[in-house]
Amino acid sequence: MASANDTIKAGQWTYTSQEFDQMCADAKRRGESELRSQPLATNVRYDSKRGHVVIELNNGCTLTVPTQLLEGLRDAAPRALKQIKIMGPGLAIEWPKLDMQFTIQGLLAGVFGTKAWMKELGQPRTNLPCPAKARRARETDRKLSRPRKAHVESASPQGTNRTT
Repeated sequence: MASANDTIKAGQWTYTSQEFDQMCADAKRRGESELRSQPLATNVRYDSKRGHVVIELNNGCTLTVPTQLLEGLRDAAPRALKQIKIMGPGLAIEWPKLDMQFTIQGLLAGVFGTKAWMKELGQPRTNLPCPAKARRARETDRKLSRPRKAHVESASPQGTNRTT
């Protein structure tokens, strides 16, 4: 049993066991909140008649993706494509025997593989930062942005006032 005087060293930082427990509880709360706020896969299957992966999401939507678009799956046998499963809480799908994984966020954004693959498909690949990084970047941009310029009235050469 840990006492109040126990410390935990994490890299260059040292925490009391109470601080560490609190940080873990906070991280768990943030993670659970993040999971509630994004689409997650609830069911996935391969439709061999159409050659599509069908992903049902927790928000009631269904995402259908042709396997021909997914890097590494173009030449896969239908039998192998049927062996698909959801990873973790629904953040990604995978074909374990093919060693292929795709994130739900990436698929929703139209990212079907590497930059080279997307170029071969003739589609740009967007860079998808994780939601936490994107949120921090927006906050930083807001903090660093310059205040808006005030509109100042000045005299024009003809003697009439105008707003600049």
